[in-house]
Amino acid sequence: MIKSTDKLVFICKKDLLWNWDAFKIVSKYFDNIHLLTWDAYRDNKQEADEELANMEYDYIISFWSEYIILPAQIEAAKKGAINVHPAPPEHPGLGMFSHIFAFPENRMFHGTTVHEVDSKLDSGQIYITKEFPCFGMTPAEVCRCSVMDSLELLETACKLLYKGEKTDALIKYYNPLRKWNPHLYTSKQELKWLSELPAHHIAHEAETYAVTLATNEQFFEHNKNNFDIYFEKVDQNEIVFA
Repeated sequence: MIKSTDKLVFICKKDLLWNWDAFKIVSKYFDNIHLLTWDAYRDNKQEADEELANMEYDYIISFWSEYIILPAQIEAAKKGAINVHPAPPEHPGLGMFSHIFAFPENRMFHGTTVHEVDSKLDSGQIYITKEFPCFGMTPAEVCRCSVMDSLELLETACKLLYKGEKTDALIKYYNPLRKWNPHLYTSKQELKWLSELPAHHIAHEAETYAVTLATNEQFFEHNKNNFDIYFEKVDQNEIVFA
């Protein structure tokens, strides 16, 4: 397969165990990749912004990054900027994992959303969604399914974009019934609902997974076979995305 020579800025959250899996996917389709890893609690946003300001690029793909892409950065992406958001359109923003267990009557499904990045957080044109029923799952099971679906949808997007298409070509996958919830969830709201729950409530465990996944070797050991099998099937063309 001939890879794209378009310049791709790939932004991901620093130290997540499956960043390599995500980077392996984009590397299958793009030769010219600038990797920007980001930690909202430790890194200097101004320095990261300056890093992007000093380069030219065709695409931005943000993957589980929590990096707020500025309007000037969106404008600089000649062929578009997309985000792989690890939640369905009903949950824009943060706190997607603990919310499932804090309000189980409202969250029977979880999922992933690929959407265009615009000037507002998690509000751009929705392109691709995938969901799974999460009722009765543990936090680890929800996260495992979310990771696998996010990797699959990332592959779907790359498989089209490497041909040189602008990101709005992904509209072919859009289900017009899917709309963003106008309510944006914030970390402050998550802290509030967690503070109102008993200390032993499972929602706290889900929030812990969301915070500590980067160094959770037990999670990785439990799931690495799933990742290995996934990529083995991709390499052998047993998994083919539309």
